[in-house]
Amino acid sequence: MAGAVAARVIVDGLRADLASACEVRDRACGPEAARLIAEIAALEPWRSPVRDGAREIQARWEKASDAYNLLGASFREGTENLLSLISGVDQTLIQPESLAPQPRLSTDVQIAIQRARGERSDPPMHHHSAQQQSMLMELLLSRVPADEVAAVAENREARDDLIRRASSALDVSARSVSAWHPMPWIAEPSIDRTSPDMSLGLTFDSVPTNLVDAAEVPAQPVATMSAAARVGLAAGSPRRVFEAWKRGYAAEVAHAANSHIPLPVSAMPRHPVPADAAALRHWYAAAAWGSSLRCPVEQGFSSAQARLAIATQAAVPFWLPPGHTVNYVDSEPLSSTDLDELRLPFAQVFLAFADPLQIEPQEAGEVAGFEKAQAWMAQTVSRLTGSGGGVRFQEVLSAGTQGFTAQRLSFGDLVSKLGARVEGVVLLADASGRLDDEFGWCVTIPATSGGVLGRWTLPASLQRTRFRDQVVNLAAVTAWGDWHRPDDDPGSSRRHPETRDGGDPGGRGDSSAFVRVLNVKAAARGDSSGGSESGTHVAPHIRRGHWRRQRFGPNRSLIR
Repeated sequence: MAGAVAARVIVDGLRADLASACEVRDRACGPEAARLIAEIAALEPWRSPVRDGAREIQARWEKASDAYNLLGASFREGTENLLSLISGVDQTLIQPESLAPQPRLSTDVQIAIQRARGERSDPPMHHHSAQQQSMLMELLLSRVPADEVAAVAENREARDDLIRRASSALDVSARSVSAWHPMPWIAEPSIDRTSPDMSLGLTFDSVPTNLVDAAEVPAQPVATMSAAARVGLAAGSPRRVFEAWKRGYAAEVAHAANSHIPLPVSAMPRHPVPADAAALRHWYAAAAWGSSLRCPVEQGFSSAQARLAIATQAAVPFWLPPGHTVNYVDSEPLSSTDLDELRLPFAQVFLAFADPLQIEPQEAGEVAGFEKAQAWMAQTVSRLTGSGGGVRFQEVLSAGTQGFTAQRLSFGDLVSKLGARVEGVVLLADASGRLDDEFGWCVTIPATSGGVLGRWTLPASLQRTRFRDQVVNLAAVTAWGDWHRPDDDPGSSRRHPETRDGGDPGGRGDSSAFVRVLNVKAAARGDSSGGSESGTHVAPHIRRGHWRRQRFGPNRSLIR
């Protein structure tokens, strides 16, 4: 009994101590508790709107879930991959209906059930893995202008800014042009790797020059810009030339966006028109600028990419109508004498083909991941064209690398497998107006979903290409062929006054911007000797032998 009484005394003492401690706690926490109570009271009016908003979000999410189910597993998984890539956390969009009462099942269990039901084909991708983050960094650095690589590599904010600002293929900032053109999901030919080049004679040679300090950037590109000026401008930073011509470039972006070829992944229309030459020239100029902006600058050297970018934006667009491209390409080669007398009408010319030349697929071995990569890119091309370009830059990078889990396919691999089309050539003239050894191939690769996988402007050499005679024949068309403006009668005068009108989408102020439609029916070589002409013009053959030397005049002493 005495022990129980003693224990009761101890318990009463402890209870007194606890009550005292609680009083001390309440006095200390009283102000904070009062503040929290006041905040809860202030937030009370918002509870109902938040609850209603949550219900609306839930209802819309259920509708979206139904749409994902109807579109199938591939669309669902692609959306999951995108959300995972953005958030850095694995995402599982659709729960089977039978699992709704059991939300505590792990993601792995849900995915296993979905795969067993045929609702999912592949395991989820872990987009936040170190390997994928490393690949993303590598890809971003490969698409940054050469003068910003160090800053972006060392600064995460600059990296995030690049992803955010490279919002569209229609953006005109140097960063966006470098990021988007040519399309980033294909590893393009580079200075260090020029093969396989499909016998196109690709070259990325640099030319020494002493014009670095002397070459001043004109306010706008001019078609009559000399070869020396072209080389001199390319010897400095390509970015300074791009920035100086940015206003004209932006005008051409707007013009192309409203044309039949509004995006670099848009296919040429089924029934092409001469105005398409202006849009094509812009997209191939964009591709050349993207490559040149990423090319390291060597002081005192002019890079092929920069020369071609400058030339393509300044080039006069010519249009070779349907039914004639192959005929001229297949003509008999010019003689050496004729070639010596050939003079291009401008120092830089863009010749667009209404009928692109075909590069057939080649017999090639298996390319790892080709079918899957092709499907990813084809789906994204459809989204790009369907949304007017409203696809994030990071999504395009993800499509080319299958969610940053595989290396990009190379340009050569894709051409070997899918073939390609040559939509035009960029022809350059030397100081005397003769055809320069350097020129550019304008190549596109078709996408299986419609559209194209991109456009590439590739520097090439006449001496190295297997198609030298064909390129020379095409140069002869622009040099000796008659032309007319799209809104003119083909039988009208060969040359037109240098006037500025609506045919100048770039706002360059010279008449070189409007498209010249080659009037092949009336093409004839004029007298190069300066003598008087007699007799009649002879129209060129539409088969072989378009250009030939013909004697005429007194005693047939003159040659045309």
